[in-house]
Amino acid sequence: MASNISGASSSSAELKLQFAPFSSALEAGFWHQLTQKKLNDYRLDESPKFIKGYYYNGDPVGLPTRLTLEFSAFDV
Repeated sequence: MASNISGASSSSAELKLQFAPFSSALEAGFWHQLTQKKLNDYRLDESPKFIKGYYYNGDPVGLPTRLTLEFSAFDV
């Protein structure tokens, strides 16, 4: 029984949550939409805005994960 406990603790030690550094990808549509929002809606308002992005970590090994912001980021 003691060997099962030590085996379980060693397997749980291998399953640690790790941070994966990512790179951001801002598409041209995001910048266009931001410009339109700033000129027509936000104007001088500098308060934080809610936007959405997509996090993807399915690339081959060696490539960083990505956070993508596109034109639909402001459709919250």
